[in-house]
Amino acid sequence: MHPSFRVGFGLVGVVLLSALGTLVSACEPSSSSSSGAPPASSTFPTPTTTAPPPPAPTTMPMPMPGSTATPPDGHAWGPAVEISNSTFSNLRGDPHVGIDAAGNAVAVWLEELGDNTRNAIWASHYSAGGAWSAPSTIDNTVGSASAPQVAMTPSGTAVATFAQSESNQGGQVDLVTNRFTGTWATPATLSSMGSNPDHHVLAVGSDGAATLAFQAPDAMFPRAWSARSSTTGTWAPATVMGSNARPGWWPAVTVAPNGEAVMTWTETAGGPSTTSLWASRTAGGVWQAPSLLTADVGQVLQSIIVGADAGGNAVALWSQRLAGVYTLRSAHLNAGTGTWSAPVTVNDGTREALAPALGVDADGDAVAVWSETNYGVVASRSSSSTASWSSPVLVQARSTGGVAGTIPSVGVDAKGNAVAAWVSSVGSPPRPHVFAAHLASAGNMWTTPIDLPLADPGATPYASETQLSVNAKGEAIVVWHQQTDATAATGIWGRVYR
Repeated sequence: MHPSFRVGFGLVGVVLLSALGTLVSACEPSSSSSSGAPPASSTFPTPTTTAPPPPAPTTMPMPMPGSTATPPDGHAWGPAVEISNSTFSNLRGDPHVGIDAAGNAVAVWLEELGDNTRNAIWASHYSAGGAWSAPSTIDNTVGSASAPQVAMTPSGTAVATFAQSESNQGGQVDLVTNRFTGTWATPATLSSMGSNPDHHVLAVGSDGAATLAFQAPDAMFPRAWSARSSTTGTWAPATVMGSNARPGWWPAVTVAPNGEAVMTWTETAGGPSTTSLWASRTAGGVWQAPSLLTADVGQVLQSIIVGADAGGNAVALWSQRLAGVYTLRSAHLNAGTGTWSAPVTVNDGTREALAPALGVDADGDAVAVWSETNYGVVASRSSSSTASWSSPVLVQARSTGGVAGTIPSVGVDAKGNAVAAWVSSVGSPPRPHVFAAHLASAGNMWTTPIDLPLADPGATPYASETQLSVNAKGEAIVVWHQQTDATAATGIWGRVYR
C-alpha cells in the first residue's frame, strides 16, 4: 500500500502514549468484559501454521550516525502553523494526517469543545501550496469522542474513524466514521462492530474502499475483528479474525493499491508469555485462512505494523521479547504464493527496540524506524529483491537526561526516498521537540535531523504525538501536539514539506 494510504502508528498502536515506558506497560493484555457475540459471517477456516518457530536473534553491526547533508528530493519545509482552535485552549491530542497525490491533506485530532461539555473530533484540510482551513467538528453532536484515525486516497478522498460514546457522560462506545470529498459528510455509526471496541486501525485503498481492524470482546474473550467498506462508504458486518478458542489482541491492517488487505493480530494462550502473532490477507475481497508468524515463544508488543506494495506483497514489523530483550522482528508475505517468510531480527538484538514505524513503496522496498532504549532513533531499509534488512543506522542519539521515549513515524515516496519524524528532547531541563530527517532512495544514510517546532513564535515549545503522511512525489505533512510557556498556548500544529 502506498504510504499515504495507511495510518501508521508506527504504532501501530493507536493508544495515546506519552513515553515508551507506557508502551511497555501497556503490552500486558487486560481483562475485558464480555458482551454480544460475533456475527454469523465470522466463521474462519482452521488456522494453518506455515511459519516455523523464530530463530534466535542474529547479531548485526552497531548503528552509525547518518551524514547526508541535504534532503534527497529538493523539497523544503514550510513554517509551523497551528491548525487547531487558537481562540480557546482545552484538552487536545492524538493528531493524524493523510496526504493525496497533489499534496492536499486532511488532519484530524481530539479536542474538547469550548464549552467543556465533551471531547470532539476536529478536522482541517490543507490545499496544496495554500493554507489550512478553519477547524470544524466531524463527529456526532452528542457523545464524547476519542482515538481519531484518517487515511487518504491519491485522488483526495479521506476516511476518518473514531470511537464515540452514546452520551456526553459515557455509556456504550461505538465506532463512527465520516468521509471527506471536498467537504465532510454526516458521521455514521458503524453497525455490528462488537461491544466497546478498542485499538482500531484504519487503512484505505486507492479506490476509497476502507478496511478497519479493531479489538472488541465477544461472549467469551477479547477478539481481533475486521470490517470493510465499499468505495462509497457502505460498511459490511464485522468479522472475527483467527481462533475461536483464544483471545485476540492488537490488530494492524494495510490495504495494497490492488485493493487487497493484509491484517495481523496477536493471540494468547495462558498469559502474555505465550503470545503468538498471526496474519491473514484477502483474495478477491475474501479473508483467507490465518498464517502463524510467530509461535508461543515470547511476548509480542502491540506495536505491530504492516505495509504492502502494489502487487499485494507485504511486510510485517513488530517488537517481541526474546532472550529477555524486546527485539525488532519482521516477516515478508509473498503475494504470489500466499506464504510468509520465517521472521528475522531487524535490530542488533542487544537493546530494547520499541515503537517501530514502517513505510513501504509501490515496489516493495521498505524503511523501518524505531526507538532503542538509552540509545536513540534507529532505522533500517529492506529491499524487495532480497527481502532482507540492512544493518541498522543511528538517525539521532538520545540526549543526556532526555525525555525517555519517542514514537517515530515514517513514509516512503515512489522513488524510495523516506521522511521520518519523532519526538526527542533538547536543552536543560529537557524539553521535547519534534524532529525530522530524510533518507535518499540509494544507501542508508540519513540527513542531520532538523527541529520542526523552531518556527513556532513560542520560545519554549513542548511537543508530543507526532504523525506524518508522505505522497508519491515525496511531499509530506507532519502534525503534532504542542504547548509552550505562553498562556493558553497549547494546540495541534502542522508543517508542510514540498
